[in-house]
Amino acid sequence: MRAALFGTGTATVEIGDRTITVDFDYDLEEFGCGIGSLGMEAEDGEEISDAEEAAVLAEVERQLTDRAQGMQAATKQEVEGIKLEALRTIMGGGSIKDMDPFKREKLGTEGISSVLAFEKSWNSGSNESDPATYYKLSMMSGEELHSMGPDLIDYAGKLSKEDLKGFIDKAGNSARGEDAAKRSTDLSRTQIVTSTQNMLGLDPSKTPADAERMAAFNRALDVKINGFIAANGGKEPDGTQMQAMADDLMMKGNLDQWGKDPEKRAFELTPGEIDNFYVADEYSDIPAELTRPGGVIPRGYSTIWRSVRADSDPDEGEAVAFYNDMMRVKAGGAPTPPDELAARIRQGLAQTTGAMPSDDQVAAFYREWIIRATK
Repeated sequence: MRAALFGTGTATVEIGDRTITVDFDYDLEEFGCGIGSLGMEAEDGEEISDAEEAAVLAEVERQLTDRAQGMQAATKQEVEGIKLEALRTIMGGGSIKDMDPFKREKLGTEGISSVLAFEKSWNSGSNESDPATYYKLSMMSGEELHSMGPDLIDYAGKLSKEDLKGFIDKAGNSARGEDAAKRSTDLSRTQIVTSTQNMLGLDPSKTPADAERMAAFNRALDVKINGFIAANGGKEPDGTQMQAMADDLMMKGNLDQWGKDPEKRAFELTPGEIDNFYVADEYSDIPAELTRPGGVIPRGYSTIWRSVRADSDPDEGEAVAFYNDMMRVKAGGAPTPPDELAARIRQGLAQTTGAMPSDDQVAAFYREWIIRATK
């Protein structure tokens, strides 16, 4: 019996204690849609009943359907393998045009179009991600992304090169069987993001603006999670640690601008807005436990400023400025240090490295200094 999706054939079927041979035609483009008898003959030469005829056709259809499904599964697997080969070729600096033309033909028009879109996106590397697409994929676990196989490249036209690579890497990590801690991270992250989404009253599936806000939150949370993993030798953060990261990103503050200072949450800040973001406008806005003797503000401030001047206890204005720098760090930023402190940092880095540091390097050092001093 042939395994094509349509045609004619001959089969011998056992029905009870009788052996019946049937000639048939069939069309299984839509599984189970049609099979007809072109003639039947029993081995014993006796008449075949209507019930036996129906049973024979049902058995032939079942076998054909199983074989056709297997053939389609094998074809799909082959196409997925070719797509993956194309993906690796492009990521390695090649092109789909470099591939065997017979393999390209098997991708079909739609498959070739998706690979070409991936190649264009990968080579340009300059487009921004569509927020709704980023949000959708960022809510998937590594296992879910891996189950998509090469279909991930179908999103190439809607993702930046960096984001697409991030999702491909996440899927690849899952394929390599990375441990239960990673799956636990994915689960906790999904729960935290869903809770945050509900807290903000957003519905990314219906409103583009909501998708944009949640994509920004997810991206910022992933930056914090990946930073934690890098700083802790590959160790995954637990649920409590991720919740603290989310709380930092949900922090409310204002942007120091001419006229009315607009309110923003930390995850909504652009890199250029970090230095203008503030949480405390005056001393009384700082939580009291942070300003008491021995608290985080006087202790952290003194630790940093004692390298610059003997009197390193902060006055109220300095405490407010330092607290806001702490909050900018929690928001994921690297605030610009005060001029006097920046000069000291710049001098120290120049002596250590033998080269004059950039403003970004000075800010990065100040960020790490704040983190260490306020633990």
